Amino acid sequence: MDTKEFSERTILAVDNFLHPKVFSEIAAELEYLKDWAPEIDRYDSQPPAGVTCDLQSTSRTYQALVEELQKMFKAPLVLDRIYVNRFQTGEQPRFHVDGDVLTCLLYADPEEWNIDEFGETQILANGEIRGVLPRPNRMLVFDGRLPHRATSFLSRQRHTIATKLLNVTFSDIIMG
Repeated sequence: MDTKEFSERTILAVDNFLHPKVFSEIAAELEYLKDWAPEIDRYDSQPPAGVTCDLQSTSRTYQALVEELQKMFKAPLVLDRIYVNRFQTGEQPRFHVDGDVLTCLLYADPEEWNIDEFGETQILANGEIRGVLPRPNRMLVFDGRLPHRATSFLSRQRHTIATKLLNVTFSDIIMG
C-alpha cells in the first residue's frame, strides 16, 4: 500500500488498498448489484444526485473491505454502514457532511483515470477545496464532518464503496 496524507491528518489516501485480484472481483461484483435507490445527502438539495446500494455483510466486497480496514486500526471496527455510490455522467452531487464518523471511500472503477475525465472527490478542509483523484483501488479516509462531494465522470459511471466507521479517529490508525 502506498500512503499519501493531506491536511494535517484529516484526509488519508491509500493506493493499492486491496490485492489486485480481490479488487478485480469487487469491481466485477458491482455489475450484479440490485436494489439501487436515490439517496439525498442534504434535504435542501433536490433532486437527488446518484444512487446507492447497501452491501450485505455476506458479500465478498463487504468482507474484503472490513478485513483490510481492520488492519488499519488499533481497535475492532464499529461499522455504521457499507454501500456503493453510483453517479451517471453529468450528475452534479452537492456538498454534504456524513456526521461524526470516519468516512472511507474505495474508488471501485477498474478503468485507469485520466485528468480530463473528472470524477474526483472534493473536500473542504482548512478553507480550501481539496480534490482527491479517483484512482482505481485507492482508499480515501477522511473525517465525515468535513463538507465533501463527488464529481461525476464525463463519459462513464462512477462508483465508490463507502464505509462509515463509528468511534474511531485518525489517532486510531496504525499505518502511515
